[in-house]
Amino acid sequence: MRKVDYKVDWAVLRQASARIDAIAQGAASAMTSMRLDKVATALPGSLSAGRAAALDGQFVDDARALTESVRGHADQLESTAESYAQAEERARQLVEQFYGGL
Repeated sequence: MRKVDYKVDWAVLRQASARIDAIAQGAASAMTSMRLDKVATALPGSLSAGRAAALDGQFVDDARALTESVRGHADQLESTAESYAQAEERARQLVEQFYGGL
């Protein structure tokens, strides 16, 4: 049987999760300000206006998908940290049970 000789610092995973979530929030805010929705109103009726509106719609969809993906990564890190914390607590309980709380 192979020995597992590493320790996971689940608190660091939680910190990383919070940082990535903050990055996602900042990205969402930045992407909102980068929209092209004003171009269509500046050039009403033109081919450029129609294309700008379509491009803006695609940008909004892509920005939302990117933000959700980054937030999903943060959620997975948090979930992983919680799993490690629970496993560590369960192991502590089992050791305590086995040794009678010594």
